[in-house]
Amino acid sequence: MSIEDSGRFDAPKIPTREIIVGGLRAEFLPAEPKLYLETAIFIPGSGLTAKSGLPVLESFGRNGFDSMSVNLKGRLGELPNAEFAGRSMVDFNEDIRRAREDLTQQGLNYNQQVLVGRSAGGLTAMEQAADQKPAALILLTPGLPSQFPMKAPTPEEEAKVQELIARGDMIKRDKASFLSWFGDRVPSDFEAAYDEKYKPMLGFESHQARFEAYSKPPSINPEKIKCPILVVGASDDNRVSPQQCQELARFLRGDYLEMKAGHLLMLESEWPQFSQQITEWLKARLGK
Repeated sequence: MSIEDSGRFDAPKIPTREIIVGGLRAEFLPAEPKLYLETAIFIPGSGLTAKSGLPVLESFGRNGFDSMSVNLKGRLGELPNAEFAGRSMVDFNEDIRRAREDLTQQGLNYNQQVLVGRSAGGLTAMEQAADQKPAALILLTPGLPSQFPMKAPTPEEEAKVQELIARGDMIKRDKASFLSWFGDRVPSDFEAAYDEKYKPMLGFESHQARFEAYSKPPSINPEKIKCPILVVGASDDNRVSPQQCQELARFLRGDYLEMKAGHLLMLESEWPQFSQQITEWLKARLGK
């Protein structure tokens, strides 16, 4: 049964190939046929590997865009150690900067790169869009920059993070992580398909980066982001509310769409249909 027939994400039916960009391993999906010069670059959220972006790649691919999903260093199966445990949001931003620079050297200019960031990956995408103008910026249930109210960390919490880093400890995402992200919207095939479909999406997470994403996120200057912006919220998101996503869209002076979904919107059965709205928005903003 095809993806279109089932309305579900089915990883084995998405024929990606692994590439290296800027020292990062990435899943690449060529468009069939390729209709546009722009390429979508998906940046996963906390503790997730490039495999989590496969449904996003599929949606861009069937609309004529090449696309890739990147593995940030320290998230993809490397054994926990002090180097990876201490990786920060600054390091992740540098990861993507190098990947984008590598792509320009291969002929894909910055203004042909569509940045797609989900959750904490959205913070990195925003930083990158402010640094080097992309063709467009798409944020899926994104993390919020420091200009938004959030609970300040206590000295004890900061000290605990540093202790974990010193031990080389990392957060290992597991089935319970998925269940917390899905909330009340656990897919019907989750238990039966966990090992084949969902488990490959899980990786390690740096304590430092997670701490920063939720307690000390970067500041974003919307004046520096000069490209079309789309913020996508999810009605049942238990991490970033749709109201917060709407506020972010206003802050960035971007457009807003909302999907009937939870925090992992790209893994829900309605994604193939909803994602068409995203690619139609992109083509309109690019004048295609």
